[in-house]
Amino acid sequence: MFSCARIIVSIIGIVFLAGCAASGPTISTPVRQGPAASAPVYRSGDQWTYRVVRQTGKNEQVVISYRNGKFETDNPEIFDGSIWAIVHRADSELKPLNFPLASGKSWSYRYQATDARGVRSSRNAEVKVIGPTAQPVTIAAGQFKAIEMQRSEWWGRGAERKTTYFYSEDTRSVVKLTGNLSSPVSGSLQFEMELLKYSAGK
Repeated sequence: MFSCARIIVSIIGIVFLAGCAASGPTISTPVRQGPAASAPVYRSGDQWTYRVVRQTGKNEQVVISYRNGKFETDNPEIFDGSIWAIVHRADSELKPLNFPLASGKSWSYRYQATDARGVRSSRNAEVKVIGPTAQPVTIAAGQFKAIEMQRSEWWGRGAERKTTYFYSEDTRSVVKLTGNLSSPVSGSLQFEMELLKYSAGK
């Protein structure tokens, strides 16, 4: 017969292990010091065009515009997708951007997502600001000073996604993103996104 003390110790152990499992990976990349980026102020007419490339062969573009205080897009699947970090959306449960973006700053959030089989589940995410890049980020839209961030997400039984992305104050958006998904169901998949064109509103 178990004593009360043994039962309490067992419960504490289970809770501790559950907490460790839920905490997920920690981003250990060293930071680079530099000025922080302040929250962007969008203007009506701002527009961004991105190229999205997936290892599955599903390559496409997405156009995002800011008009009358709201974002509009021709591709809601990408714009609302948990993978992509594009512009700052304070009204979303996804928090890939959390201003000010200061070197070494980190945060975490939890959100709901649907996988390829249509199964909806809670996912955990951790983000860390690595800091300003040593050199401008070169993409199709040009060269931009940028701040690097890394995000780690995990869910289910061993599914994990790691993403590196670069935010530029010049475009008030992410200009480049690369990542890898590792899942017992779908295996390993790579994806990337880059800014093709940006035009500022008035």
